[in-house]
Amino acid sequence: MAWDYIIVGAGSAGCVLAHRLSAKPGNRVLVLEGGGNDTSPLVRIPAGEIKAILNPRFNWMYMSEADPSLNGRDAMWPGGKVLGGSSSINGMIYLRGQHEDYDDWARTIGNTGAWSYRDVLPYFKRMETNPLGPSEYHGDSGPLVVSDVPTPHPLARVFYEGAKEIGIPFNPDVNGERQEGVGPNQGTIRFGRRNSAARAFLRPVMDRPNLSVETEAKVDKVVFEEGRARTVVYSRGGERREATADGEIILSAGAIASPTILLRSGIGPGADLSQFGIPVVAESPGVGNNLQEHPAAWVAGYVDVSTYNTEVTPSGWVRHGLNWLLRGKGPAASPIAQAVAFVRTRPEEEERPDIQIHFIPTGYDFGPNGIKLLDRPAITLPVNVCRPKSRSRLTLRSADPNDAPRIFSNLLGDEDDVRRMVDGCKISRAIFESNAFKPHYQGLFMPAPDKRSDADLEAYVRAYTLPAYHPVGTCKMGIDDMAVVDPELRVRGVQGLRVIDASIMPIVPSSNTNAPSIMVGEKGSDLVLGR
Repeated sequence: MAWDYIIVGAGSAGCVLAHRLSAKPGNRVLVLEGGGNDTSPLVRIPAGEIKAILNPRFNWMYMSEADPSLNGRDAMWPGGKVLGGSSSINGMIYLRGQHEDYDDWARTIGNTGAWSYRDVLPYFKRMETNPLGPSEYHGDSGPLVVSDVPTPHPLARVFYEGAKEIGIPFNPDVNGERQEGVGPNQGTIRFGRRNSAARAFLRPVMDRPNLSVETEAKVDKVVFEEGRARTVVYSRGGERREATADGEIILSAGAIASPTILLRSGIGPGADLSQFGIPVVAESPGVGNNLQEHPAAWVAGYVDVSTYNTEVTPSGWVRHGLNWLLRGKGPAASPIAQAVAFVRTRPEEEERPDIQIHFIPTGYDFGPNGIKLLDRPAITLPVNVCRPKSRSRLTLRSADPNDAPRIFSNLLGDEDDVRRMVDGCKISRAIFESNAFKPHYQGLFMPAPDKRSDADLEAYVRAYTLPAYHPVGTCKMGIDDMAVVDPELRVRGVQGLRVIDASIMPIVPSSNTNAPSIMVGEKGSDLVLGR
């Protein structure tokens, strides 16, 4: 049969599209997801996040090339390989970004396409049910139920007080009127279970007779007839298959996979395609470029209060497991970070926050052999640059769909980003060394306590910075020559094909990207339906 809509990818945006487009019974909708089902306890239990994201069963685990800005280190760039996509393996942190982020998007596309903050706010409200209740900034009847941290760690309040002590104002709602300040995180968690895009948007409607979802369906390319996207070629169970669309094909495979599919389909820089023998369908030099990611450096300190890393014991598993199972509370029911601070590193120069600091009541060692839990109580205050200037890119490794793309990471390629990382590490240290923390703080673990100079901290961030798992921008929307999609998310140069996911973001939002990706799915569904 021919479908009205074929959605490639059941991730944060793709699940929203499936929900909205199939709401009209006359629309025949097919969803093709390269990963499997989301029923594993590692996906469903919030505390399983680290194990899920490090498991190739749930994560495509793309690896970058050696990054010269990180002393030649490579790094893993994740992509959800499961229903719900990355929303099924992320830290479940619910943050929208700053109002100005979306106003900047609008300016980059000439204020066309209605992408300013006031334009996208109704979609943020439409998608959520928020415990803060209905207001100018929040909704209370959307499919995505978010929650407050059910059982905050005792040191979360100390984090607030330490931040306030050094001049960071308290902000009870960092998704509301403004983002600046220190305050609690909310999580995409419902009744103590991960509430991914699949659980919120897709699974409640999977019994619709006009909606079909195929898992473990790995898409190769889109085939065109007279310039119009017509067929999706994919494999499932070792068998080559094709699906045909009478209406539109929508790529929602994420910032790594969506541009890779475009390139294999003949849309991209012609010189890159020719070396792999791929005929050029549409010359589009921006495909795979403009790759943006928040660099993250981990500042960790020892404390005298039990933290979650020291409670991974048989008795701890029983106690916290029962609390989660019976009450939906405790560490097992919390997002990875329970609080957050958005800070201007140089208030006299900055108009809005330029770094983000999370409060994580767990101590990690990020060594050469990967991530492991510390064996004594510790908390982590990781630093992200909100709007990095560094840009990376990706391209094909070959025309074979089984070959992962080449990611040319340049995570700290701009000196301005390095400066902000260094200043952010100083701020995290200042919070640790505040009077509020003094009764509990027992010294820094990362970076080493004697590393205080700018030169020492620059060496530290280049040695330990990692991607924050927020890639965007590789199919950016716009009106310039490097734009891959127009403001209505239609792929330029062809017909019947859109990209609707984080890859269309021209500038990375100033915080975690899951909520903005879901918003893109909401607005994208209206664009497809002509609303």
